[in-house]
Amino acid sequence: MRDPAENKDLLPATAFFSRPDVDHEKAWYEALGLIKQERDRMRLLRTTCDVTDYSESRETFGCCLGTASCLGAVRGCPPWRVPCLSREAFTNALTRDLGANVEFGDVEYTPVGIADSAANDIIDDRLFKTATREQAVLDYLSKERRDLFFLKSDDWATEYEFRVLLTSTDDEYAFADYGESLQAVVLGEQFPDWQIAGAKEICTNASVELRKMIWFKGRPMTVLA
Repeated sequence: MRDPAENKDLLPATAFFSRPDVDHEKAWYEALGLIKQERDRMRLLRTTCDVTDYSESRETFGCCLGTASCLGAVRGCPPWRVPCLSREAFTNALTRDLGANVEFGDVEYTPVGIADSAANDIIDDRLFKTATREQAVLDYLSKERRDLFFLKSDDWATEYEFRVLLTSTDDEYAFADYGESLQAVVLGEQFPDWQIAGAKEICTNASVELRKMIWFKGRPMTVLA
């Protein structure tokens, strides 16, 4: 993720009652390793609701032209082509393919984001016991999931993110059919003119609208391609 607070390993603080029979430093580093291990098994897909001409309702959303690479990295879509998706159909399709391990939500933006979250602390004596350490980490990630994955600084508020979180997978990539959710494709301002005819044919065959981004009075807008 582009947010510096999100692309670092989680390093919450802790506190404990010292006991002579426990190597607290070793146990703590093992707990941090488990947090990283479990977080690395999660997958996050981000979309945004601020596509021009589709921003009046959060029922239809896609990826804004400024952050188009977010879907490109997942679906092989180059950043000059932006898919616009029906929210309800999209979430239904992913739930069908990914099951109970998928979670959806709008990102919440606050002045300090994760920096003021309870997720910055994990106070749990189970972390310092080998038999209960893993469960303590899993409980922490479950309890603080909304703040860890759906909370950001309001520096990013203009992105209007809607996220999909896959809470656990052992595969590098997670694949799911987007079903009937595709509503339109928006071509970027510099999309090659000679490719527009081919794009129209593809969109016509898929029964979706094809639009093109232009600049009008200093702001981006879309028109039928």
